Amino acid sequence: MAQNQRLYEYLSQHAEEISSTWYETIEETDPNSIYASTDPAVIKNLKSQNLAFNYKISRIFIDEEEVYLPILKAWAFEVTQDQEHLKTPIHYIIREFVRVRDLYISYMKDFVHINQDTVKSEEAEDLYHTLIKAFDLVIHIFIEEMYKNTSLQLQAQKDMITELSAPVIVLFHSVGLLPLIGDIDTVRAKLIMENTLNQCAKKR
Repeated sequence: MAQNQRLYEYLSQHAEEISSTWYETIEETDPNSIYASTDPAVIKNLKSQNLAFNYKISRIFIDEEEVYLPILKAWAFEVTQDQEHLKTPIHYIIREFVRVRDLYISYMKDFVHINQDTVKSEEAEDLYHTLIKAFDLVIHIFIEEMYKNTSLQLQAQKDMITELSAPVIVLFHSVGLLPLIGDIDTVRAKLIMENTLNQCAKKR
């Protein structure tokens, strides 16, 4: 445990350096990606999110899973509420998780080299395994939260389209107009009926 504590302190001390190196080495040209943004506010928020992650992920070496897991979940939930991340293709986000993980492995190798007299090869392998497992877990959590948010957004858009596709226009008391354009199949007819009844009930 003493070795884990020293590693945690080492990574925490280099958290800002890791974050800066990560951002400075981003290579992105897709305008739909948060990583290509030139907006100062977006960039500031992105750097802040990454630095917060760095401090949280390091705790895997000193905390039990039941302690650090909710912290990582809370971080993932917060970031996936960010519209800039929601607009970014998921494979770009996974790519950046992997790049951050690789940076951590590099710093851990430096730590092992500095402490080669006290860190055995078996211990080093265990530390690497712990880190990789934690990153895999975070990526899984992040994708799950991203999927939930995307599904909610798609459902909201679908509900809006459904409502707009059959709008009830009130002409005067107890009389309304239902303009319909396009083909009406069984599915659309059912939606029109349900939506019309709901709108009529609201407009009474």
